Amino acid sequence: MNAIEVLHKAASKVKYQHLISILEAQADFPYAIIKGEVLSCQAYGAPGKRQSGDIDVLVDKRDVRALEKLLTANGFTTAKLSRQEQIVARAFSHQMAPYRKELPMATLEVDINYDIVWGEWQGARPDIREILSRRETVEVYGQAVPALAAQDAFIQLCLHHYKDMNTLFHLAEHNSITKKAFQDVAGFWQRQKDKMDLQALADWVKQYELEPYFYYIAYWTDFVCQVPDLAAWAGQMETEKGRALLNCFGLTEEERKEWPIPMEQRLDFEGLHQLVQQMMTEADRKKHDQNQRIFSSL
Repeated sequence: MNAIEVLHKAASKVKYQHLISILEAQADFPYAIIKGEVLSCQAYGAPGKRQSGDIDVLVDKRDVRALEKLLTANGFTTAKLSRQEQIVARAFSHQMAPYRKELPMATLEVDINYDIVWGEWQGARPDIREILSRRETVEVYGQAVPALAAQDAFIQLCLHHYKDMNTLFHLAEHNSITKKAFQDVAGFWQRQKDKMDLQALADWVKQYELEPYFYYIAYWTDFVCQVPDLAAWAGQMETEKGRALLNCFGLTEEERKEWPIPMEQRLDFEGLHQLVQQMMTEADRKKHDQNQRIFSSL
C-alpha cells in the first residue's frame, strides 16, 4: 500500500465515523449508505478497494428535509439554488445538492439520494421506504454502517452504472464507460449472488419494466469481465429494446444516439467526450449547458 492509499483510507475512516455517529444518534428516519466504501466491501471484500470522495446517503423523498436539517444543524453547508434551479435539478437528477463540512483530515461531502432511478425515468418508481426496510449493516473501518440488503444493493448498483454510462451530462465531460465500473458489477455478483433470490430479482426487474437496462449492464459486464452465470441470468432480461441499447447512449428516446465505434474502442477511451460533443444536437447542448450551470456549481 503506497502513501496515497494510506492517506485515502485514513481520511475515509474519519469521514465515515463522523457522519455515522451523527446519523445514528440523531436521525429518526431510515437511511442507508450506498456506493463508496460500502460498495467496496460488498464487491471487493474490504473498504478502500475503489476510490470515492463523497458519501452517498439514500433516504425516502419524504425524509429529505429532515436529513437536510440534521446536516445543517451539525455544521454542514450546501449551495443555495433558486426555485427554478431546484425544479430543474429534481427533473434531471435523483439527488440533492451536496452538503459539505471541513474535518481535520479532509472535506466531508454528503450526497442525499432519494431515488435509485434517474430523474428522466417515466415509469413506476420503486418504493424507497420499502427498500430501506430491508437494510442490513456492513462494517467499514470498524464502523457498523447501514447498507442496502444484497439484492437491493445490486439493483441500485446496476441502475446507477447504467445511468452514468448513458447520461449526456457525464459523457460530454468525461468517459464514464470504464472497466472499473463493470468490475464493480462483476465483483458484487460473484460475492453476493448467494445472498440473492435470483428469480425474485428477475421478477422485480420485470415488474418495473427495467429489463433493457439490466440486460445492458449484464451483457457488457460479461463481455468485459467474463461472468457467464450473470449473462445466463440476464438471458431472461433480453428484449428487442435491450439489444438495441447495447450500442446506444442517452437516457431518453429523444436524446438516444447510436455509437459509431464498438465497445472495445469506447471502453476507457479518453477522447470519448469529444466524440459525444460532436454528436450532440442543439437541444442536447441546451440541456447539457443548463445542467452544467446547476450541477457543476454544486
